[in-house]
Amino acid sequence: MLERVTDGMTDAIDKSLSFGQSIADLSSITGITGKELEQLETNARKFGEASGLGANTASRAYSILASQIQVADIGMNGLNNLLNKSITLAHASDMSMDASAEALAATINQFGLGAEQADRVINVLAAGSKYGAAEISELSQSFKVVGASANAMGLNVEETAGALEVLSKANLKGSEAGTALRNIILKLNTELGIDLGETSLEAALVALQPKITDATYLSKVFGMENLAAAQFLIQNANAVGQMTAQLTGTNVAQEQAATRTATNS
Repeated sequence: MLERVTDGMTDAIDKSLSFGQSIADLSSITGITGKELEQLETNARKFGEASGLGANTASRAYSILASQIQVADIGMNGLNNLLNKSITLAHASDMSMDASAEALAATINQFGLGAEQADRVINVLAAGSKYGAAEISELSQSFKVVGASANAMGLNVEETAGALEVLSKANLKGSEAGTALRNIILKLNTELGIDLGETSLEAALVALQPKITDATYLSKVFGMENLAAAQFLIQNANAVGQMTAQLTGTNVAQEQAATRTATNS
């Protein structure tokens, strides 16, 4: 009995020390001190308790978010919103809180979005996993590779996710899918002069359908290493548009989070 009590006290002390270190890390990253830091500490405890993920987990997520997005630009309310959306994404997926925070912040940065677009991002990720074959974690891995290039080429997050989820039907997922899509959209621009800011990816792919069986032509345009992925997207051009529409304007993250939370409670 005494041993169990001692073990419990040791565990509580360890958690307290870990939480304190997380808050110290947060202060170091953001430069926030004093009353504002105390407020973040209070919020971490509140969000951690409400989510069931724990204060230490919430404080680590704060640090991850603050390390990738300038708190000075989004303010305390913006940081709290990002944490709240990270919690929703964690509940909606098979990802840890740390991974969810990283996925959210990275996607926002890659597509040049404001922190107020966090709800849009988590719903695209969740809807992708619902309607496609790539899970949230795999879609996030793809974004790490293709996101910045897609944004530079004129694709939005929904269109990029739509194409990635179509590629997932060919068992191309994660960084492999991200690499393939990045190379394809870059070749569309550099080899064919297509501006994806003016022409949808679906339309660009449809225009290439008469060449679907011309492997020589397509390999010259996209490279042999990208030929199979390019042919699959061209063949399924309309599916890219349909998938993009399915990923736009949903509340799938909230719905999945509610379902998984209810199931696990």
